[in-house]
Amino acid sequence: MKRSTLIMMALTMVAILFAANAFAQPDNYVEATEATYHTAGKDVRLYVKPDPVYSPGWVINANSRWTFTYPAALNGIAVPANGVASTNNYLTITAPPAGTYVINYVETNSTFTCDDGGLSHTLIVLPVPTAEITISAGAGWTQTIANKSYYRCGDDTDGETVTVTFTETGVRASDARYAFRVQRRVVNIDASGNDILGTETTTDVADYQTGLNAKYHTNTADGGSWSYNQTTLPVINNARTKYEFILYKATGVPGAEGVVSAISQKSDYDFIAGAMGTIVSHPFTGLTTVTYIVNPTPVTGPIYHIPNQFAY
Repeated sequence: MKRSTLIMMALTMVAILFAANAFAQPDNYVEATEATYHTAGKDVRLYVKPDPVYSPGWVINANSRWTFTYPAALNGIAVPANGVASTNNYLTITAPPAGTYVINYVETNSTFTCDDGGLSHTLIVLPVPTAEITISAGAGWTQTIANKSYYRCGDDTDGETVTVTFTETGVRASDARYAFRVQRRVVNIDASGNDILGTETTTDVADYQTGLNAKYHTNTADGGSWSYNQTTLPVINNARTKYEFILYKATGVPGAEGVVSAISQKSDYDFIAGAMGTIVSHPFTGLTTVTYIVNPTPVTGPIYHIPNQFAY
């Protein structure tokens, strides 16, 4: 047999052994040094680094196998199947429900039976984040609906507080970061409470976006809150004046109104494309619009009567 033929056969065997399951290191993935936090309802994938002796450079050996075992709650939504050896060095879980899952995994080889006992990793799936806006009112205000609407006579010079409360049960304080926007809308209204055309002004008092280090960090476990102080609420144009604070999604976020958290945005990563996918907002709960109405103090007018000189 010719030497060139032997070399070709050897190369063919290498191709069969290593290239049958060729796989590059996944983009943007790093070695886990802590539990994986993820948002419920979003697909997640976890990769195992292959043994470098049998699969150097993440090029998977055709005889390498990985067995994942996990809680029964993930049966039917996790692939590979529970406890079954597979050529996949990754576990894909479709839309997992909220909960804490300990996943065990071990690498083996189909040509022999020994293994090192494997390792484990914890996946913590959080409920989707939610947010709502509320207000408080100090002295001089009359409540219409608690935490939602108040009115008063005359300027408020003390200032009032607007609060956005976030709920993301289980999130760590370090990860409690949120993208959202709050708009202040000021408009004159008539005696019936209808807007007077041409008097509206709007200003964003918050617009925390989804870019790097752009979210608001509450630094509070399970969610936390953001607050804004409206320092004065005066009567404008000597007319009834309505101050509305409206909770919106952050600028640039597509789709429906809602909040984006650091964990929910990370969970939108497209592991197939190896890049960030479409960022999904999560619906607000409770209030999204709150209102203060400042009424001019009624001015008492003079008495009118038939003049005493009427019959002169």
